Amino acid sequence: MKKLLSILLSVLLLCACLPLGAVPVAAATSGTTGDCTWVLDGTHLTISGNGKMGNYAYSSRSPWGQTITAVTIEDGVTAIGDYAFEGCEFLTQISIADTVTTIGKYAFYGCLYLPSLPIPDSVAAIGEEALGNLVSLDVLNIGKNVTTIGPQTWMNVHADVVVSEENAVYASLNGDLYNKDKTELIYVSSRQEDTYVILDGVVAVADYAMWCPDVRKIVFPDSVKMIGVEAFGIGNLQEVVFGAGLEEIGRFAFACNGALTTVTFRNANTAVGAYAFDGCPQLSDVYYNGSETDRHNMQVKDNNTDLANAQWHYHGEDRHCYEDAYDTDCNVCGALRELPAQPDDPVASDAVIVISDAVGSAGDEVSVTIRLQNNPGIVSAVLRVGYDADALELISIKMGETYAAANPVLNMDNNPFVINFCDTLVDVDYTEELFATATFRIKEGAAAGTYPFTLTYSCEDDFFNLAWDVVDFDAQVGGVTVTLLGDVNGDGKVNNRDLGLLQQYLADFVVTINADACDVNGDGRVNNRDLGLLQQYLADMDVTLG
Repeated sequence: MKKLLSILLSVLLLCACLPLGAVPVAAATSGTTGDCTWVLDGTHLTISGNGKMGNYAYSSRSPWGQTITAVTIEDGVTAIGDYAFEGCEFLTQISIADTVTTIGKYAFYGCLYLPSLPIPDSVAAIGEEALGNLVSLDVLNIGKNVTTIGPQTWMNVHADVVVSEENAVYASLNGDLYNKDKTELIYVSSRQEDTYVILDGVVAVADYAMWCPDVRKIVFPDSVKMIGVEAFGIGNLQEVVFGAGLEEIGRFAFACNGALTTVTFRNANTAVGAYAFDGCPQLSDVYYNGSETDRHNMQVKDNNTDLANAQWHYHGEDRHCYEDAYDTDCNVCGALRELPAQPDDPVASDAVIVISDAVGSAGDEVSVTIRLQNNPGIVSAVLRVGYDADALELISIKMGETYAAANPVLNMDNNPFVINFCDTLVDVDYTEELFATATFRIKEGAAAGTYPFTLTYSCEDDFFNLAWDVVDFDAQVGGVTVTLLGDVNGDGKVNNRDLGLLQQYLADFVVTINADACDVNGDGRVNNRDLGLLQQYLADMDVTLG
């Protein structure tokens, strides 16, 4: 008996010597959130109860973590809390009961792979950036009772918005979101066409309205008076035409549109906010409906150096701006001109030869398409496309399917390379838009920057249809942008300045970044994984960017 007691005492003494930290604590799988309760079954979260969920913050996350894949919000829950599911990248399924009336700020921010978000008709308010970075959404339905949508809700969202016709505050058209009478453009859906013409009658464009990487040109009607903060920031715009009624352009409105080359002001008194055209190094021409004196009286706030350094074309004789050789009305002032007689009457069309853009780093292979957009039908075409041979190496040219069948002549040995297509033995014209795809390798040592293509062609000599009529094409020519991975501030170097700027950007500070250089791990997203990899790289750890 004494021996048994001695053994038990020894065991107790041994347990007492163990540190408390050695006892594992299991992660919670249930608890309370505001007026409700939550239960986690594997990665499926269920919220139940009567009342509001709790609110959370970036610094104090929700207790169920960010690895959930499915959420069920049951009847009785009335509000989804702030930051409730923020950063839940793996969330792919959600159901929301029709007792919910409020979606809190940042509630679904960064749910990158959520394909749909069924918002019930009971919802009346959607908080600030509640839907930010929902990049996988295709369609978002707004019910009849929504009366409040917070600022920046649509940041980096590309879905088409459909608003209930019974909604008294909001309306939608072609996937875009407006106020009820369509005088304010709130959100522009992601669209594929090159030119976006804003609806006539719109008076104001809201802050953060547009995140559309494929739009190249925006045309504003005379009705627009105000453009909001960062309304068209960080995109691939090449041309902007402002209407005669524009009074004010907000801060950062067109910032970081690195391909922007041309701006037209039809109102000489438009006020330009700080940083409105910051980060637009390709801006080369400004067409201005006023005199040089008028320009100096314009209200242009700080950090619009790219706008100031462009070539300004003032209203007056021999300084008009026309779309092309057949345009009779000046884009700026409406002055008419008489056209010279044309050798042939070209087939009327809005056809455009479009050479796309591409982005990559040294050593990458990139492809660009050559499209005959709105092709009215041809049997002959000759294109000469030039490129910077110091930075790019042409690897291959692949013709569009129908053009390839005609065995066009390709001369890849020359720069510019030549595509000569002719087939007059067919019964119908060729109308396929995809003419060819050219693949390049970015050479090692190529400096960061944009290397534009050149395009030479003659519609009069080389573009005609089966009836031998000249077919007229305009041109829109892109280029290859070479990025230095990790060069977040675009100064041509990678150092701690870039690390600090990226950290500020990921903490939602309003900063200007070189977006193409930030995805240092090459997964198509910019997040803390990129920040961590860049930090390791700058600490000389054995890691590779890209």
